[in-house]
Amino acid sequence: HVFARFLSFAFYAAPNAKIAFSHGIKNLLAELDEYQPSVLLGVPRVFEKVYNASSQKASKGAAKLVFKNAAKAAVAYSKALETPEGPSMKQKAARNAFVIPVYSKIRAALGGNIKYCVCGAAPLNTEINHFFRGAGITILEGYGLTETVAPVFVNRPTFNKVGTIGVPFPDVKLRISDDDELLLKSPSNMSGYHNLPSENKSALHNGWFHTGDLASVDEDGFVKIIGRKKDIIITAGGKNVTPSVLEKCIDENIIVQASLVVGDGRPFISALVALDVDELKGWAKKQDILQQITDQNGKILLEIAKDHPIIRAEIDRSVTEANKLVSQAESIRKYEILPEDFSEQNETYTPSMKVRRPQVIERYADIIKNEIYGKPRGK
Repeated sequence: HVFARFLSFAFYAAPNAKIAFSHGIKNLLAELDEYQPSVLLGVPRVFEKVYNASSQKASKGAAKLVFKNAAKAAVAYSKALETPEGPSMKQKAARNAFVIPVYSKIRAALGGNIKYCVCGAAPLNTEINHFFRGAGITILEGYGLTETVAPVFVNRPTFNKVGTIGVPFPDVKLRISDDDELLLKSPSNMSGYHNLPSENKSALHNGWFHTGDLASVDEDGFVKIIGRKKDIIITAGGKNVTPSVLEKCIDENIIVQASLVVGDGRPFISALVALDVDELKGWAKKQDILQQITDQNGKILLEIAKDHPIIRAEIDRSVTEANKLVSQAESIRKYEILPEDFSEQNETYTPSMKVRRPQVIERYADIIKNEIYGKPRGK
């Protein structure tokens, strides 16, 4: 992955730097404890994993209330950092009350030596980012593409705005097109795709690289990614829908690995939801339904889990929350929980843990056609 390769070269050039590569998300927490990194580089799923693990440990009784209040205090404190007046004395006191009982344990989960983290590949949930910053752990989001040889935007430790990809690197110029596409001109831009003249024609114009990402720039120069230009869905009724707004909300659910909103040329918007097998096991145990969705060896059976009423009720809740963010015409009317998770093996996931939209739509074409749009709504 170009981001990891770029940063590896940077660290190779640093005196006395040591680099550790994780064996995968399942090994992450143990490896953080072993390596005790001062800088952690990862995709959003890494930080979601740490947050979810902390939340799961405090999921009952008094511990649940303490964590909930600690999260609320951290988020409020972090958001106040971006206001002219800064955090109030009350917000500082509320945040400080949880430093030892909660935030210190989050730092310990990251190895106990973290100075700051860098996150890329996809937008990190803003509430999770605010939580970490409020807890004393700064996550710097950035942005880059293989076509730009990795980073071209990044937040700085002293110039950081949650929910954005930061400001441009030196010598990187940006432009937002009339249809909100992010255009870049940079010395690091590629000269072109190898043996793909038609792709080059659409991607490069007068030195400007057309990223395919939709973006906006605020008054302070911070850039925010809105979605992918090619992912815009146009329903049969002519409604333009940006799927990322809905997907991000659903993906916040601890038992959801990822979701994909569909509906291009269709009468209404719908969604495919993949469950997170690892998180589902702990969650189901607390719901007293684990034995109902596992085999005799304790393996999660997604074919059964996807239809379990308690699991569907949990996904219903997330879909309802997502629909509050959009108009009725843009809302999800039906969804299907998939009988498998997304993975590199079935070509639905990239190495950087992003959903491959075309491959997912192709793989689950029968579910989309027959289960979602082939049956009346509500069935």
